[in-house]
Amino acid sequence: MSDFLDLVQSLQLALKTQLMYTASHPRAVSSIQALNDQMNEWLTTRPSIHIAASNGRLFLDGAPFEGKHLHLTAMARQLTERQISGIIFQRGVTGPELAEVLAILILKPAKIEAAGGAAAIFATKTLPHIQLSQTVYKEVREGEGSDEITGGDTAATGKDKPDQADDPALKAALEALAASLSAAPQAPPPQPTFSLDILTDQWEEQLQLIPHKPLLEGSFEPAHLGFLGGTPLSFGMGENYPPASQVEGLRRALLSLAPEKLMAVVAGLDSLPQGHAGMRMGFQSLATEAFSHASTGLMGSDGPWEPVRDAMFETLRYAPQQQSMLAALEAELREKGFAPEQIARLQELIQQLDWENQSMEEKLRQAQEQGRLWQITLDQRLRFLKRLLDEGRIEGLLALVDQIIAGLSSDDVSRREMAAQTLTGVARWMEDPGLPIEAEGPIIVALTAHFGWEPMAHIHRCSAEALGVVVASQVNRGEPGQALALLQELSGLVAFQEARQDWRESALASLWEELARPACLARVTELLHTASPETMMGELIPYMDAVGLPAARFLVEALGAEPERKRRGRLLDGIRSMGELALPAVYEGLESPAWYLVRNALNLLSDMGDAGALDAVVRCLSHPDARVNRAAVRALWKLGGPLSMTPLLAAFPQVEPETQSEIMFALVQVRAAQSVSTLAAYAMDRRNLEPMRVKAAETIGQIGDPRSIQALVEIAGRKGRLFTTAEPLAVRLAACRALLALGTPAASEALFELVAAEPWHRDRTALQQIVNSRRSS
Repeated sequence: MSDFLDLVQSLQLALKTQLMYTASHPRAVSSIQALNDQMNEWLTTRPSIHIAASNGRLFLDGAPFEGKHLHLTAMARQLTERQISGIIFQRGVTGPELAEVLAILILKPAKIEAAGGAAAIFATKTLPHIQLSQTVYKEVREGEGSDEITGGDTAATGKDKPDQADDPALKAALEALAASLSAAPQAPPPQPTFSLDILTDQWEEQLQLIPHKPLLEGSFEPAHLGFLGGTPLSFGMGENYPPASQVEGLRRALLSLAPEKLMAVVAGLDSLPQGHAGMRMGFQSLATEAFSHASTGLMGSDGPWEPVRDAMFETLRYAPQQQSMLAALEAELREKGFAPEQIARLQELIQQLDWENQSMEEKLRQAQEQGRLWQITLDQRLRFLKRLLDEGRIEGLLALVDQIIAGLSSDDVSRREMAAQTLTGVARWMEDPGLPIEAEGPIIVALTAHFGWEPMAHIHRCSAEALGVVVASQVNRGEPGQALALLQELSGLVAFQEARQDWRESALASLWEELARPACLARVTELLHTASPETMMGELIPYMDAVGLPAARFLVEALGAEPERKRRGRLLDGIRSMGELALPAVYEGLESPAWYLVRNALNLLSDMGDAGALDAVVRCLSHPDARVNRAAVRALWKLGGPLSMTPLLAAFPQVEPETQSEIMFALVQVRAAQSVSTLAAYAMDRRNLEPMRVKAAETIGQIGDPRSIQALVEIAGRKGRLFTTAEPLAVRLAACRALLALGTPAASEALFELVAAEPWHRDRTALQQIVNSRRSS
């Protein structure tokens, strides 16, 4: 029989959802489905179920159901008030049939009577598996006679009464009645003694484990109560409706909670574990009182109304006892003498709940014609507008957007705030799923103007947030130029203000900082690789210039991470275009552990810097990577000219040959006469590679200092032991060519004398050819 209580409970829950929601609402559909599943499970073992009511008692197949429970009482009352003695559900009953019966049961008794009674209404329905019974049962106790009143069984379709002997429901009722007469009365089992205070303390201890977040610290969240399923308290409540003492202990513990926490518990009742029916019924039976108690406490506090309203709304939104919760709360508010303003807030909440049950067409009509858009919560407004957008109802959306934009200039402060908050949410749809161009343009124009004149800081904060979303969306969509133009316009509006307002200027500064967010810089950096030269110079570089050093740093970091040479070239172009703004970031690049970033930074400095960068570049001459050393050599002579000679000559003996070649090239570029002695010594040092010695001799000639004649003669004519030349022919020839390159008469004379003094052997012939080439020219 305990399963019958579950069935009646499912009937009651389905009745409440039918009363609260439309037939197509997910809650209503799921409740009918659950009832149908449970009903058909019962009918697998019997052909029919006969539920009847008499004298406030409920009968199953003719037998009175023992025990008291609010759902049993409610079911008996509903049938009695509508003069329905009983209903027979037969095997094969369907969900639509059950929905038809529930639709009759939620009608008011007066309306049923005006329609000719329940039998008349049943006769208009197509209910092949459900019949209306007019048999009345009374509970029969020992020593009493049976008093069965039969007014005849009439089917819902209006057919003649079936033979009583053939009525399976009646036969089952008679058998159950006979069994009840023969059964001896059973004494109730002894109840264990317990302490209500201890039970209350145990529940309080468990409920304190529920995490709690104050309403002002974030959005309202229902409590998660699944952990209660493993406690001894849950097992103690059993599978049936728990004893009154158990419920009272839970009630005391619940009402001892802080109002915010108690509200979260009521909102989270669906999270109670399914396997503990008694505990679920106990909590559910207290939900109305707990909600009323929590709401009264929250509404009587000094905190703001909006978070309290949102918490109450989320709790009531899908609650099966929504109507009873609201009625109990209103009664308690009036009983405790709450002000009319608080009662008005409750009516506001009821309007918001009513909004959820309206169709889209009705919502749109009420929003356009009755101003309902301002009577619902921000979340409801945004969900409604988003659904219009998703369903392609653009005309209706545009009309409401115009209404919201008009609200930005309202004299009503609260209306302006609601409009600004709404546009902040709408602006987030610019990218996904995207706003119609007919809506996007006016929204941006309205927010821009509102940013410039709004006198209330807290409302201005909303439009500033919305514009921040707009700026980020424009950049992400590949329109950084529009974002920059918008901020420049806002800056002009702020500058135009007669009185300076720190909060407005702070909001403007925050918007400019939006351009420097990594996500925005990454998007603009990516655009650099595909932009035309016109777009790059007319849109992207101005954006980077406006951001300044953060943009330069981002580009330098991207340069250090970019593996593709062509893309590195675009990044280098972007950094160069920023000029002096980027120099601090370039200097920072010299400290990078990545050798290629250091080399690129040196190359950038050679194009963008000046002599002030010499010290930083000189330090790179000792870098462990030779590629960096060579880049440092090039940067030094380009930036410092003759000033670079001292560090270059100091580094010359320490670096590897390829870098030495780079230094020799630098010495030629700046005509470094002071380097001749160093180069001559290098050229005459037999420990050095021959090609490098040749290059050193040639470099002396390219420098072109007349004072280098003696050094070159010494290289070209060095004698070794036993009257042989000590230098390879290639080195001697290089020195002779260097003398020839000096182009002075003294150099030419020295060359002639050198060759004339040369003994006749193969070197003399090679040297003579150089002299001959000089004379022929």
